[in-house]
Amino acid sequence: MKKYILKFKYRFLLICFLILLRQLFLMKSNFLNADAITVLTNRNLHSFFEIILFLSVTWLVIIVIDRVVKVREEIFVQDIGIDVKDNLSTNLVELDIEKYKDNSSGVYQSWFNNDIQMIQEKGLRNIFAIIYSLSGVVFSLYALLKYHWIISLITIIGTGILIYLPKIFNKKLQNMGTEVTKENENYVTSLEETILGYDTYFSLNKLQIIPKRIANISRILKNVFVKQSKLESNYYMLNFGLNVFFQVLLVFVTGYLVVKDNLEIGAVAAVGMFANLVFDGMSQVGYRIAFIKG
Repeated sequence: MKKYILKFKYRFLLICFLILLRQLFLMKSNFLNADAITVLTNRNLHSFFEIILFLSVTWLVIIVIDRVVKVREEIFVQDIGIDVKDNLSTNLVELDIEKYKDNSSGVYQSWFNNDIQMIQEKGLRNIFAIIYSLSGVVFSLYALLKYHWIISLITIIGTGILIYLPKIFNKKLQNMGTEVTKENENYVTSLEETILGYDTYFSLNKLQIIPKRIANISRILKNVFVKQSKLESNYYMLNFGLNVFFQVLLVFVTGYLVVKDNLEIGAVAAVGMFANLVFDGMSQVGYRIAFIKG
């Protein structure tokens, strides 16, 4: 995948730049939300209206950037898919006939459809999702440092745990991804053989075997997808649980500091939003890296 990204590196870098710019505006919106709550506690409507105006403009910029990124990302992902297919087809026609016949046409169809779609959806798109998450994490950590050292310490401990967590699941998810790919190939091959055997079944007056065989291979494919879903769900549940725990802990500590340490009331809202970006971002990074490796 690295080879293909480098081939379209300037387009890739443009998308990354736009994502970083978008996340900076998101940070600004969080600070504006916190300021709005603080000025409201002081009954300052004039300042509140000014903040709301700036907040509206900020979100308008975010919406425009999101639209541009979505389109550019789709073009990038589709072009790499075309390039992979081109390289794959070139390699196939260069094989000698005996090597080519090692696999059925159904296997080759699976490569060009299922496998490349998996690369696009669980590989390339997750790279951009990771850039969103990591940039949000870095910018939010910097923002949290402005409030209190205890808040920063809790955030660092939480991110450390979420960084380590994927190591427990990575190998299993990678093996599961390989199993799904192989079972897809088997499904397409079996389906092709069943359909091509129509004349044979017809001559033997056993056409009823066709729907039975298709149902059987479909159930086998279903089982491997369910197995993958269970593994991914277990990882997500543990990841999400830790994510929520640290977010709630940070909001509680911030509220305590507002009462005991004269922190501005708006800090509760800001820390909650930044904490969400940090912990949700870190859990998403590990989750998506596991998918990419798979």
